[in-house]
Amino acid sequence: MPKKEDLSKPSGPDPGGEGDTELRNRKQGRQKQKKDNKTTTEENGQEVASAEQTQAPAQQQQQPMPQQMPYPQPDVIYIPANRVIFAIPKWICYPVLVIMAIGFVILGGFIGDRVWKYYYGIIPWDSESGLKNVIGDAGVDFFRQYDRDMDGKLSLEEYEAMYYRLIGDGVNITANVQYTQLIDEDDEVLTARASFKPLLLETMTKDFNESFLSDSMDSLIGLKKWTSLTQEWNNYGAKHFKQAFFPEDKQLLEKVGEVYDIYKMDEGIFAMFDVQMKSSNRYNPPKVEDRVVLIHRLLTMFHPRPFLRTRFAPQGAKATIRAFNDKYVDIVFRIHAEFQLNDPPYYPFWFTPAQFKGNLIISRDGSHIEYFHMYVPTDKRLNIDMEWLNGPETDENMEVDIGFIPQMEIQITSPSKKVPKDLQEKELPEDKNMAKNVQNMKWKKEISMYDAERTLEIAFYPFKKIVYYNFTDAFEVAKKENRLVHHILLWALESTPVLALLNESFVSSWSLVADLKELEKDSHQPEYSKVASHFLENYKFPVMMMVALPNGTILHKVNANEFMDEGADGDDEPSLFSSLAGTFGEFMEKVNPKPKRITASSRLAGPQGDMMCPRLKQDLEKFKADGFDGPQEYHYMKFLQHAIQKSAPFMPDAFFRNV
Repeated sequence: MPKKEDLSKPSGPDPGGEGDTELRNRKQGRQKQKKDNKTTTEENGQEVASAEQTQAPAQQQQQPMPQQMPYPQPDVIYIPANRVIFAIPKWICYPVLVIMAIGFVILGGFIGDRVWKYYYGIIPWDSESGLKNVIGDAGVDFFRQYDRDMDGKLSLEEYEAMYYRLIGDGVNITANVQYTQLIDEDDEVLTARASFKPLLLETMTKDFNESFLSDSMDSLIGLKKWTSLTQEWNNYGAKHFKQAFFPEDKQLLEKVGEVYDIYKMDEGIFAMFDVQMKSSNRYNPPKVEDRVVLIHRLLTMFHPRPFLRTRFAPQGAKATIRAFNDKYVDIVFRIHAEFQLNDPPYYPFWFTPAQFKGNLIISRDGSHIEYFHMYVPTDKRLNIDMEWLNGPETDENMEVDIGFIPQMEIQITSPSKKVPKDLQEKELPEDKNMAKNVQNMKWKKEISMYDAERTLEIAFYPFKKIVYYNFTDAFEVAKKENRLVHHILLWALESTPVLALLNESFVSSWSLVADLKELEKDSHQPEYSKVASHFLENYKFPVMMMVALPNGTILHKVNANEFMDEGADGDDEPSLFSSLAGTFGEFMEKVNPKPKRITASSRLAGPQGDMMCPRLKQDLEKFKADGFDGPQEYHYMKFLQHAIQKSAPFMPDAFFRNV
């Protein structure tokens, strides 16, 4: 009877020598060691029989069985539940990787090309390209006429055709436009003499040890070289002054304090181009209309490239009649202009005086000039704004600073008079009695020079209808009247509700950082020296609006940039930024379906007129219905109201308008 095999030990090899039984047991993890008794008995019988047949020869030879080597273990891949694995042959992987690499190279080249064109000014041609915001539709159309291959740039051959077009139209491309004004034989002549002292570089905030080089070019080269006048003196006709400074409505010659425009921003060529002419990427002034050629010529005595229309507000020139009698009128004026100091290939450098102000005493018929004086005021510590580019991108490469220029003025040497034609180009001698004669003039009706200048200031800055005190006087008045001190007002606030609240509940003041730094050092005013230090500690560039108690303690403050972006002190009401952001998608769908580059010149362009989306129109109409010009004024009102609420515990006896 054959011996029963012990199933607890591994079974021997199958007859075929393949070890199928053992491999099957291993793959199944010995999960089933026994089956039912009948099946097990039959299998054991077969195994025993096979073993006897195999071992018979071995018993006859009586040779010992060699020790069997362990079977090689096959690789087993266990697949987790809920997973699918695809087997891909290696010969397919390599071609796929090569194709993908080629695709990434092509895609990278395409993206790189688009980025290069986007940042270096080669703007793709599309109907709503951001280029229109810089040069307008007419400029784009003119460029496309000569960009024959439509690659967004002009080759030498393409430029040649444009060059002959420009000179054929009489455009002088080698020099600035030169204006001439002939003096009639029956006209009186006067000599205007200019005085100039260059800007004090030490008054700028920039550290000149820093590098202002751009592509090995000093961006301040024009400023550093501007140390003298273009013309020390020049002769003009009296009728030229009448043409430039007289009001169109002659009835205003007998209305003191009435403001009229000498020139406006939207006149002449500017009426056609609007915001496109505000680009900072310019060198040469545009042509001016005949009526204001005299003002342009006066400014060219300082520098050959004056711009009568400034890029940013305040813009234009205004005047008012200060006094009049039967023979003369005294015209007080204020002019805002700027100069471009650099030539190509240097990047533009903009030099913007705070203002040109002065007065003209002229006969009522315009035939005689008794007095003329125009100058940049020097009563403030800083009177010049400067902006310059250090690279091709306006937003990313724009630098700004402020400084002080000691003298920049023009004055006539004597009253105008008739001279022979051969002497019209000769300088007239100085009349030392001219100023005395002006002081002794008797007027039929007049206002003070201060009132005339303030009237013009309010015309440019409506928010200055509120009286602004200097820093120390503001706190003295606030103590006497038991009111809060409102210090530094945002430039754009001019709505009636805000002005009314400021006038009734606040004493307003504004100052420069330089002024407060000087006051901080003043040992003769220790109380206000501490207040100035307190304000400086809370200052954040560029502009801060603060509300303080009469003792100088700051109650409430907001930075101008944060205010413009977020509204007043975290209100839940929608701010200007959120209002625009909420309508941005709708606006872009209407105006520009593709992203466009925004530069310093195009940032002024925006949804206007029919281009403004309905939601933004509704928001602005709602603000205007409440007496506000827009969301800025609304949020500034909220800012002031919150300041009043915060002051209640400190000023219980103060009376404030119901807020």
